[in-house]
Amino acid sequence: MATKTTKSTAAKPAQKSVTLNKFTQYVADNWNGKQPLWVPFFVHGFGMGTLFGAFFTTVLLERLTLLARVQSSVTLDNFAGPALLVYSTLTLLGFWLTYHIWNLVSTIRCAKNADNTICKIGAPVFSVAVFVTYWALVAKFAWGILA
Repeated sequence: MATKTTKSTAAKPAQKSVTLNKFTQYVADNWNGKQPLWVPFFVHGFGMGTLFGAFFTTVLLERLTLLARVQSSVTLDNFAGPALLVYSTLTLLGFWLTYHIWNLVSTIRCAKNADNTICKIGAPVFSVAVFVTYWALVAKFAWGILA
């Protein structure tokens, strides 16, 4: 006794085509490793990383120092100011950490596009070393201020 299998004639829904703007496409191309290695390594890592790093490190450490000063005088009556300071500091820190992770992943994924074997290995290793060292120093300094 043979059983027949019938195919469904129902139409499959068409996949939606997503059109990204130029900036979003650029960010996605970097994340997916479609750019040459020099773009995430030099432009984002050294160029923008230095500018963002100087700004964010200065602002974050200033905010942490200010937070340490007002930490002992916070009561329920004057809680809004320090709470806003903590919220804005964490928002800024989250943006900077997100940018740093995006750049690190982009560098690692774009390393496959390099012609030189030393660049394919060296750029990701150097980027990971900078990432770990930088965030370890920020954490150590923040812990020293807030402790």
